[in-house]
This record gives sequence, C-alpha cells and structure tokens, in this order.
Amino acid sequence: MVVKEKSKARIISGYILLALSVLAWIVVPAVPFLVSGLREGAAFVTGLIIVGEVSFFLALLLLGKDLVRKLKQLLSKLGEELKNPDRKREQYQSKNE
Repeated sequence: MVVKEKSKARIISGYILLALSVLAWIVVPAVPFLVSGLREGAAFVTGLIIVGEVSFFLALLLLGKDLVRKLKQLLSKLGEELKNPDRKREQYQSKNE
C-alpha cells in the first residue's frame, strides 16, 4: 500500500476553502442589516449559502479523511456536552476541590 503525501498547496487551498465556507455562513445572518431590498437580500443569502456549501465540500475533498475525522470528533464531543451539561460542571468542581 502506497501512502500519498498531500502537497502543501492542496492543504492550503483546502483550508482557504474551509475558511471561505465559514465566512459565508457567518455573513448570512447579517444580510438583512446590509441589504435594503427584499429581493436583493434573498438573492444574496442564496448566493452565500451556495458558495458556503460548495466551498465546504471542495475543502473536504482536498483535505480528505483527516478533516472528516476531526469534524466527527468535534461534533460527537459537542453532542455529548449538549446531552449532559451537568457532567462538565461536575468535572470542573471535582478538579477545583
């Protein structure tokens, strides 16, 4: 089995696309305050959502399994914290006692 090493350009491009995706999704809630017309706002939000999704999936393709594994770990950790918020508080209190 031959392991291919990812080129730096591929990794940098992947993280740039990931940042673009996050930026697009951050701007979406601000659009009503930035655009005056309803049609323009709707078109702008639609464009941002498309750009955000396409750039996210392109980043996944470029960064590969490592990013997918990190995202799964992050989401599962977040899900556990949302299911049992008192557990974190108990751990904090036991460390400080």
